Amino acid sequence: MYRKNRFIGAAILAAFAALLAAGPAGAADAVPDSIVVRYQDIVLPGDHGRIINLLSADTAVVAVDMAGAASPAERQARLRQRLEQIRGDARVRHAEPNHGGRFEGLLAATPNDPEYAQQWWLPALGDRSMWAVGTGEGVTVAVIDSGVDLSHPDLAANLLAGYDWGDQDGNPQDALGHGTRVAGIIAAAQNNGVGVSGLAPKAKILPVKVSPGSQGSFSSDVLAQAIRYAVDMGAQIVNLSLTVDQSTQIVGEAVQYALDRGVAVVAAAGNTGGAVAFPASMAGVIGVAATDETGKLASYSCFGPEVTVAAPGSSVTTTLLGGTYGYGAPGTSFSAPIVSAALADLRSLNPALPVSGYAGYLKANTTAIAGGSYSFGLLQAGQMGLAMIPALTPDKTLYGQADAVSLDYRLPPTGGAVDIYVAVITPVGEFVLRPDGQWSLVGSYVPVAVSYSGAAALTGRLFGAGGAFPAIAMAGLPAGSYTWRVALIDRASGRLIGAVNTADMAVQ
Repeated sequence: MYRKNRFIGAAILAAFAALLAAGPAGAADAVPDSIVVRYQDIVLPGDHGRIINLLSADTAVVAVDMAGAASPAERQARLRQRLEQIRGDARVRHAEPNHGGRFEGLLAATPNDPEYAQQWWLPALGDRSMWAVGTGEGVTVAVIDSGVDLSHPDLAANLLAGYDWGDQDGNPQDALGHGTRVAGIIAAAQNNGVGVSGLAPKAKILPVKVSPGSQGSFSSDVLAQAIRYAVDMGAQIVNLSLTVDQSTQIVGEAVQYALDRGVAVVAAAGNTGGAVAFPASMAGVIGVAATDETGKLASYSCFGPEVTVAAPGSSVTTTLLGGTYGYGAPGTSFSAPIVSAALADLRSLNPALPVSGYAGYLKANTTAIAGGSYSFGLLQAGQMGLAMIPALTPDKTLYGQADAVSLDYRLPPTGGAVDIYVAVITPVGEFVLRPDGQWSLVGSYVPVAVSYSGAAALTGRLFGAGGAFPAIAMAGLPAGSYTWRVALIDRASGRLIGAVNTADMAVQ
């Protein structure tokens, strides 16, 4: 991964500079304002400050007076002074800062859409973890269906101009309701104070109607026209919440037309409970089965080796005709758009990822389906999103002056050449890692490695035994919190991929 020589400098994106220049959120709060003290005998009230929690007869948590200590450095100095005083008391067996903790994992805020509480399937799939890294922005999903309610308040902002192939006109208004439900699952607007949220709330929907009027059926030739149209209009993902009675050459050729042009095709497996229906059964298509609210394979869902992944298909609250919300009859029709939305989020995170690898990413980020053994699992969208960003992990979170830090890395599939940047925020400033293993106070950012490309995720050790660089000795380093940062910059586009604060640790 890391080459120590033959590195060339690169101009870092302004967006990345701004991201790294901003200090860690709540840095001042990272300095503990209390100390846990264990005494030789019983607690002696008032000796070392106000007791804010009595853990046992000989163990207390005492407050540190932080009045007037505004900066992290001042707070750290105040904590260290009080800690030295307490540790110097012969009546004390042990004293340590009352360090805080956190629930690990990147999470976006809970959306303010009032019907979100009814969308049980979103948190079940790890929605907020996915939204923290990708929301579908810049991605177009073609909904080839019964049309879409073009004036729905939760959809209108995310709709592109489409076409009605069923009636041969430019008005793909839904009169059946099926396509409106599908569109809302994918890209209902988020944090607009109304209705529901889509799993890819910033994706754009290309509405492509294939059924005449309010009918629930269509012909193969019209479907084939619609698929080719969607590809030619720039859709990166085609959602087919439909099945065709027989495998037809004209539809198969249209689907292949999409696949050959790097367009992902997602299709419902079918609702007869039998073998996977066409076109989900076609090679290269991402076939989707349905699970119910309990995580079991739905009784109506078709399944077989052609299925790539399963997603909820029952009680999926979404947008309905007439600007309303709710759910109707269950089906794999409503599992497929969940997967299409997850792929839109993934593509917005890194457009360079090859579509040919999408099935593998989906399969690698699932949980087992309850009550049975299948060749596919239940989608975990948040897990997939987090697997697509880089990470740095220290061997522990709290270090003493006699310790040395070992640090592991994880790099996601990149889809092309990227430059890798590593930095750390310390109590005395931010430093960037140079390719020779030395550190520079941030003024400009230089990559620690250039032109890295990985078709699959890669893990290894950055600092420590067997790693690219020796472990980092803590001796002499200032006490306080340290935050590691890593970012990938796509060399072809200059696009920032997965810049993230990946790990926190503290030195005492």
